Amino acid sequence: MWNGMYFLQSFRNSTGVSAPGEMDEEKDLISSLAYGDDGKFLAAGDRGGRITVLQQNAERPRTGAAKYHIVTQFQSHDCEFDYLRSAEIPEVINSMSWLKSVNNSQFLLSTNDKTIKLWRLRQRRMFMDAEESFDESNYNDMQTDSQESGWMGRPQAPPPVEEEHDINNVQLPSLAADGFQPVATATQTYLHGHAYHINSVSVCNDMETFISGCDLRVNIWHLEHPLKTFQLVDLKPPAMSELSEVITGAAAHPTHGNIVGYATSRGIVNIVDTRMRARGDAGDAAMTFKHPLDANLDQYDAEILSSVCDFSFSPGSGGLGGGGGNGSLLLARDFLTMKLYDMRKAPPISPNTRGSDTAVKVLPVQTHLQPRLHTLIEQELVFERFECTMSPCGNRMATGCFSDIVCVYNDAGAVKDDVKADPPAAQPSDEYNWQECQRFRATSNRSGRVQDVRRHEPQSEISCRVSSAQWSPDGATVAFTTANRLFLYDVSR
Repeated sequence: MWNGMYFLQSFRNSTGVSAPGEMDEEKDLISSLAYGDDGKFLAAGDRGGRITVLQQNAERPRTGAAKYHIVTQFQSHDCEFDYLRSAEIPEVINSMSWLKSVNNSQFLLSTNDKTIKLWRLRQRRMFMDAEESFDESNYNDMQTDSQESGWMGRPQAPPPVEEEHDINNVQLPSLAADGFQPVATATQTYLHGHAYHINSVSVCNDMETFISGCDLRVNIWHLEHPLKTFQLVDLKPPAMSELSEVITGAAAHPTHGNIVGYATSRGIVNIVDTRMRARGDAGDAAMTFKHPLDANLDQYDAEILSSVCDFSFSPGSGGLGGGGGNGSLLLARDFLTMKLYDMRKAPPISPNTRGSDTAVKVLPVQTHLQPRLHTLIEQELVFERFECTMSPCGNRMATGCFSDIVCVYNDAGAVKDDVKADPPAAQPSDEYNWQECQRFRATSNRSGRVQDVRRHEPQSEISCRVSSAQWSPDGATVAFTTANRLFLYDVSR
C-alpha cells in the first residue's frame, strides 16, 4: 500500500539569479534525467548541453532516504552546424544512460540530436606547492646576485660563492597532495550513425553494447567500436510521402540483452528479439502491444493522442500481484493515459507475432485538459514528451503532467496522488550555478492520498510541465524535473 511521499530536496539550475517574474533562460531548462545502476549517482542534462552529476551522501539517516549533493558539472555537447544540410545542431541533451562502475570510475552515455558521447567520471588526485618547501627570500637574494654579476649585460667575474648561497643549500619547490577533484573525460564519440534526430540512448544488459533511436531507425553499437553500427529497425519508406509513423523512443531490456523495444507515433510498442531475427522492422517484431483507440474521441484526434511519447520496462522483482518483474511489465505513456502491459500474457496476434491488443491497466492522467484538446492539438502541445517510470518492484508508477502535476499510481490503479511541484522562492546560486531550495513535506492520510502543504488544485495552465521522471534503482527516491528545477522525493518510508 502507498505509505506516503516525502519531499527530500530541490535544486535549481541557473546561470544567474532571475528577478521576480522573470523567465528562466532556455539553456537552463532540464531536458533529461538518469540514475546510476545502484542509485548513488544522478545525472541531469539541460538544453545548454551541460550535465550536472549528483551523488548520494555517505551518511544515511535512520529513517528515509539519503540526500544528494552536487559533484560536478561539465559541458557535454556544443552547438554545431551541419554544412551539408545547412542546419544548426542544438546542444540540448536528449537522453542519457549510465554504465556500471569500473575501477572507481563512472561511465555515462549522453546524446544530442546527432552525436553520442561516452564520458568517464573519476576522482583525480590534485597537487599543490608545499608551503615550506620553497624559501622566497633566498630566491630574491639569488636574483639580485645574478643582476650584479652582469646577467643582462657584459659578463663579469663571478663573486665568491658564500656559504648561504651554496648549491647544496638551494631548495626546489615540491608538490603535496591536495585531495581529489572529479574530472569528466570523453573517451568515445559515436558519429554518423543517424541521419535524423536522436531521441533516446540505452545501455544493454551486457554492458558492452547499447542502442540508439532516431525518428526512423534504431541502431546497436559496441562501446569499443565507435565507427561501426548495425541497424536493428528501419522504418524509412521508399518515398517519404508514404511515411505513416515515426519512432518516438527506444529502450533495451533491463535483464535480457537480446530484447529491445521501440515505440511509434501510432501508439504501438514493438519488441525485437534478436534470437528470432536480426531485424525488427514494422511487421517483423517479436511482440506488438497496442491498446484500442478511445471511442469517445474522433478518429483523427484519437490517432494523434495515442502516440506513445515514452515507455519503460519494469526494472526488478515484484510487480502485478507480486509476480511480475525482471522486465516482464511494460509501461507506455501517451498524452492522456498510461497503459500497463504484461509481457508474460502475450497471446499470438498473427502467425509470426505475439503481443496484446488490450492493456492490463489504463491509468488516466491530466484529465483536466480534455475540454481543451482541440486547442492543444492545434498548438501541437500534444506532442510534448512526458516520461514515465516504475519502481524497482514494479508495483508503483509515476509520470509528469502539465500544470507541474506529478501523478503516482499503485499496481491496482485505484490510488492516484497528485502533487503540485511548487518551488520555493529563488535564492543566490551556489557552486556550479545550482542551488538547493527550501524543503517542504508531503504526508498521506489513511486513504493513501498525498496531502501537500503547498498543494494546489490542477489548473488549465500549460506553460509549465513536469517532463522528466525517474525512479532510483534502490527504490528510495524518485526524481522529477519542471523547467530548470529538480525535485527529489523520499518514497522509502
